[in-house]
Amino acid sequence: MSLQSIRKALTQRFARAVREHIRSRTWLQAEAGGNAGLPPLWIHPTRPLLPPLPSVAQLLQTPDEEQSRSGALDLSPYFEETAQGEVLRKLSQDEIEQFVKADHYPLPAPEDREGYYGDQHVQYWISGLGDYVLLRALLWEQHVKLSAPFSLLDLGCASGRVLRHFATHESGLQVYGADINRTNVMWMNAHLPRVIQCFQNTILPSLPFGDNTLNFVYGCSVFTHIDDYESAWLLEIRRVLKPGGFAFLTIHSERTWKDMQEDHFLYKYFLNTPHVIEDLGITQMTPELFARDMPADRVVLTHTGYAINNTNVFHTVAYIRENWGRFFKICKIIPKAHGGHQDGVLLLKE
Repeated sequence: MSLQSIRKALTQRFARAVREHIRSRTWLQAEAGGNAGLPPLWIHPTRPLLPPLPSVAQLLQTPDEEQSRSGALDLSPYFEETAQGEVLRKLSQDEIEQFVKADHYPLPAPEDREGYYGDQHVQYWISGLGDYVLLRALLWEQHVKLSAPFSLLDLGCASGRVLRHFATHESGLQVYGADINRTNVMWMNAHLPRVIQCFQNTILPSLPFGDNTLNFVYGCSVFTHIDDYESAWLLEIRRVLKPGGFAFLTIHSERTWKDMQEDHFLYKYFLNTPHVIEDLGITQMTPELFARDMPADRVVLTHTGYAINNTNVFHTVAYIRENWGRFFKICKIIPKAHGGHQDGVLLLKE
């Protein structure tokens, strides 16, 4: 398929998406007596920001802080069996202290970081550090140097959990962030380094970059929630990457599906909230469903109580290799690369 044909197809899908959005919004407004509806193109409405929290270094000086060790940061509780745990374990105490010292920017309140880690503020910071050092290690393995004019995009950056570390621990990089939540963009613009250029996007596959612009795009817990336009988003990421550029995307894999037993948070979530698998005609989640193998190579669980942002998507590794491999070279699949429940896929634009 030619580039012109691909763009024509994307334009047609964009038009269909807008029409479907208008129909959905009209229906919701009618159901609520005209007082409700989807925000434009599925973006979150804005709200006032809360006062920021102190920096991680300041928090570590607080006597009752969960990680306080007279100002030192002890990472040993986070050496779990994840890809991040492995790279964090290799850091020296001097390196850890330098990371803490370099990031003198405030942390977002839980409400301004989508609730990540609740009141465990230092743990929130460590989670971003773990993702940063993992991504850095993966790029180093590919002989990629993080120096000017290297450019990267955090797709679905939230309020900068990972991006803040690239901005504060590397120099000379062109650092971009995109998120559908305008509040996240507002928070980053207000409180994080100015080198970060952050913008609001929508669920539709369009990025404000020219062809062959970026060296690296990563999305943590993004394609786990893209039910529509998956291939279009992959093509859009491929378009903006330079030849030889990399993408890192996390997935729920068949390993995740197998791990979902009674004590797993996703298992509890799916069984205790109304979900369906529309493509397969499954209208109720049962323990028997998760006791078996994935019922298809790509499974979309939709929360019927939400109108938007309501899906969890699972992919088999075979699906990734067959379908994503049409657009990229699959360099590596990393188990437990986003917490213990998501694997990572390292992709190369050849």
